[in-house]
Amino acid sequence: MQAVRDIFEPDLSFSIEEASGDVDGKHILAKVRGEFFVPNGVSRNKRYYSQELWERVCGDSEVKKRLFEKRMYGTIGHNQSLDDDALLQGKVSHIITGMGINEGKGIGEALILDTPAGRVLNTILRAGSKVFVSSRANGDYKGERNGVPMVDPDAYKFTTFDFVVDPGFTQASPNLAESFIKLLEELKNSAEPNFKGESEMSQQLLESLAKENGSLKVNLDEAAKEVVSLKDSNTALAESNRHIKSEADRMRSQLKMLERYKQLGSPEELDRVLSEAEKQGSKIKAIGGVAKCSEALDKSAQILTKYRKIGTPAEITEALHKSKATVQAYAKFGKVSEIDAAFVQAESVVRVHKADKSKKRISELARELKVSEDAVKKVYGKMPEPELKEFFKSLGEVRGPAATFRKSGATGKSVNESKEFESVMSKSRAARLMESFG
Repeated sequence: MQAVRDIFEPDLSFSIEEASGDVDGKHILAKVRGEFFVPNGVSRNKRYYSQELWERVCGDSEVKKRLFEKRMYGTIGHNQSLDDDALLQGKVSHIITGMGINEGKGIGEALILDTPAGRVLNTILRAGSKVFVSSRANGDYKGERNGVPMVDPDAYKFTTFDFVVDPGFTQASPNLAESFIKLLEELKNSAEPNFKGESEMSQQLLESLAKENGSLKVNLDEAAKEVVSLKDSNTALAESNRHIKSEADRMRSQLKMLERYKQLGSPEELDRVLSEAEKQGSKIKAIGGVAKCSEALDKSAQILTKYRKIGTPAEITEALHKSKATVQAYAKFGKVSEIDAAFVQAESVVRVHKADKSKKRISELARELKVSEDAVKKVYGKMPEPELKEFFKSLGEVRGPAATFRKSGATGKSVNESKEFESVMSKSRAARLMESFG
């Protein structure tokens, strides 16, 4: 939303009423009436206002309420804020009391207040100074009309009309039309018989001045129309120049675009690329759209990363071929369950064979070492056969001294002989092995 403050150029001049039900000369100094806005017209700021926009403004309930309650204040210029300080300091110059569309013209009405700002405005108007009416509002644009930005009726928020002084705007200035008829009537009523001639002379003088004022007004209006015509011509030329410049810019942009297309390739090549792109786009759309394709590519990248850890594509391919060959070879033997059953049976046979072989070897060692099979069976498989043989050999060597020591002990040999036996036993590897295997 932006400020939209526009000066319009109506055909009607403003008139000032000095005597009416509203003007009391004390609180209300004058009443100004004239064309405040132009429906279906362009402002001096080059903005188009449709009749629909002004109809909405005039029919708005809030605007009607403010007009009825005389709360639509105005100032001299737009720089002054409309707030409590403006009222307190006397910076409000007038009150807008009416606005509407009459025969296609936007008519407005304002009361000039007896405030510091109002007295200044009243003095300026009565001095014949050219002042202008400018709308104060907020709004946005919506499109263009004849190359001019068009104010959006839906977004337009009207606030008030202000009086502004701008010598650069020669049209739409209110003309202070004094009420000569009222003055003449007052002179006629107040004239004494002795001064009747002077009164008639004054009346003739005033009528002459009124005629001259009217003629002057007509001349000024004609001059203003000529200025407006010249302005319109200049506006048309400026618009034509703007259009030419716009076309030139567009042509330069198109030339740059053509140069870019030339860099991309010939028209035939571009057609082929576009056709291929359309095909790929159709495929992607059939798969499920860009999002699903992107998700699938991400998953593929993750899987490829895992495969890279296993090996190169050639190594993986070779391993797959070998695995396939192995599976085919196993398939010749039967189903997986059948192969598992065969392995279980083979393992059972192997265990039986090993048990028979161990039993046979134990018998051979028992005969060789001249010991019982139970003795060999206790240590068989727990040590290599060389150590096993050495164990039983040492055990046979120890048996003789041990028996002797036991026999001597029974016949009353000395304790030293028993200690010698214990020393021999402690040094004997066979004794240590016996302790290990019980």
